[in-house]
Amino acid sequence: MLVQHTDRRTRKWNLGVFFVSFTVLVSSYPVFALLKNELLPGTGHVSLTGALWWQLFGRSGSGSLLDSSSGTFSLAKSWVDLDPWLLLPGVLLIPAGFAVAWLRPIGLALLIQVVMMCRGGYMPFAYVIAMLPFAALLIAGACDMLWARGRTWRVAPLAAAAVAAVLVVPAWATTLYDQSKTDGSADSRAATRWVIDHIPHDAAVVTDGYIWMDLKLAGFTRPVWLWKVDTDPEVMQKYLPGGASSIDYVVMTDQAESTLASLPTLRDGIADSTVVVRFGEILVRKVAP
Repeated sequence: MLVQHTDRRTRKWNLGVFFVSFTVLVSSYPVFALLKNELLPGTGHVSLTGALWWQLFGRSGSGSLLDSSSGTFSLAKSWVDLDPWLLLPGVLLIPAGFAVAWLRPIGLALLIQVVMMCRGGYMPFAYVIAMLPFAALLIAGACDMLWARGRTWRVAPLAAAAVAAVLVVPAWATTLYDQSKTDGSADSRAATRWVIDHIPHDAAVVTDGYIWMDLKLAGFTRPVWLWKVDTDPEVMQKYLPGGASSIDYVVMTDQAESTLASLPTLRDGIADSTVVVRFGEILVRKVAP
């Protein structure tokens, strides 16, 4: 895209500035990790390269999009069930994107993401967020291309606009209206307030990333993000030296069995706990001494 949208006379300069800036920004991650002695795997600390390896190859896979019984297929189906109007047409237009030079980078970006879903690796729930912009651009680009070809070809984008007016806009409007009336973080805020008001600030509280930050800001000295349990030696040694017996409270929604299987200390702590109070799906559990 950079090559296509830069003038031939200044292309070398533009590409040079981009790649220098890009390299400096990206290199800040390994440089920061190197300064903290967390670039390479070692005893007693996490590492950037170790985390990358785990994300790509180490964690349990969700299966391939080509397997209808896989978690990836079920997740993709849930995306389409939620909104079929943007993702599906965008994916179907990938071949058209490759046929048009100025749409080719967008088609390639979306194709890479679809292919990654077929390899059988772990599929994050929010993976679709990165696909939606490219799907939207392909749809708009295809309509623009057809419109520019003349009166005969303009039937297709006009038909698409009619379908959007009759089906898509009402569906989106209803969903967006419902979302605007829903306070999705109310339970999390209520649970956080309860913890701050009722739990000693030196207690070891294992929780999710949202509540963890609020507890740190409130002065809690031993909050632990759930994904640090059993995965970060420094955190385990500092906050949970006794394993599950060092956990005082667990504040989060119920976790999948596959998640707890990879975090045995958290699993044991939950097994030896009782629910103190519930805020929607968020449970405050007190771990037995």
